[in-house]
Amino acid sequence: MKSIRTAAALVAIAAAVAPWPALRPAPEQAATLDVALWQTNTTTSNTAVEQLAGRLVAHFPCASDPWSEGNPNHMSFGLEQPGGWQRFTANYVRHAIADLGYRRVFFHLPLGKPTGQSPYEVHLRETGIADESLDQWHMGLDQVDHLRRTGQGHVLTDMIEAFDTIHDAAPDVEIIVYVGSYDKEDLHRFESNLGSHAFGLWLESLAPFLERPYVSIVFDNLVGKDEDHPNARFAQLARWHKTEQGGFVGAEARFQKQHTWLNDWGFTCVAGEATWRMQAHSGNIPLAWHRAEVIRILDGHSTDLVYATFHGDWVQAAANITWEGCVPAVQTPYEFEHYTAEDLAAELLERSKRHGQGA
Repeated sequence: MKSIRTAAALVAIAAAVAPWPALRPAPEQAATLDVALWQTNTTTSNTAVEQLAGRLVAHFPCASDPWSEGNPNHMSFGLEQPGGWQRFTANYVRHAIADLGYRRVFFHLPLGKPTGQSPYEVHLRETGIADESLDQWHMGLDQVDHLRRTGQGHVLTDMIEAFDTIHDAAPDVEIIVYVGSYDKEDLHRFESNLGSHAFGLWLESLAPFLERPYVSIVFDNLVGKDEDHPNARFAQLARWHKTEQGGFVGAEARFQKQHTWLNDWGFTCVAGEATWRMQAHSGNIPLAWHRAEVIRILDGHSTDLVYATFHGDWVQAAANITWEGCVPAVQTPYEFEHYTAEDLAAELLERSKRHGQGA
């Protein structure tokens, strides 16, 4: 019932708010990034270490496995299995929080993705022929509908139970979820005058996150959309709701100069480190313009970059992110498994200090 109430409340908000720009935060309400302690080149005080340790993010890719009949939504860590979220939480998330001391955990696509179920992929599996005329789905916003279609509804209930378990055990921990975006399936719904149906499916999938104040939300592929695009409007409503709760809403990849509404609204920028560097061009806003925190993810997609630029030193890659005033999101089960959050923060600040001194 709680999910239904949340969805109904947001629909009411959407219907009542006019004009839309009234939801935009005033300039004085926008978040600002205070990185003075992080960029210090004279000290690595306990205050600086504690502050940075509290902002570091433990990152978990939840949907990066190949498609299979038993795993149609690409879940990782065995999350597609009944009880998978509980085992994952006990084995990996508990370690990041209780043993390593992270206060922020980031789940990338916690309900999976429909990529392998798209007409293109189904046709390719059945015939071995890649038909580019068929729709390819990516990280849709209607994950719950896809779980239902594939007989994987238990993933939703397991995830909700796991999130509540995490919060009950560690109420000060922030959960961040990376969700999908408008895709070809949604396009056809809007073209068929079924936009309200699409909106309802999005609300169904995001309700567990919207109704939990300790969960922040990051949307995929918003940066290229106009402010009045349906996906953008939905994200704006989510941001309004999350700001009221004390959380944040973010968007993936660098913000474009031609779509400044994301920065005007104070969205958090979240980008994979390889993407962040690749998109460092004049068409995107510079780091100094960002009105909110910037989180840069060091995951498997960053491997080539880390080896080419930092000689395989993942900690140095994270230190570079810190020196630039951004927040690293790191994979605690892998490259950073031997560091507590405070130890990593101290090392990042020490390397930043040496960088500032020209060492």
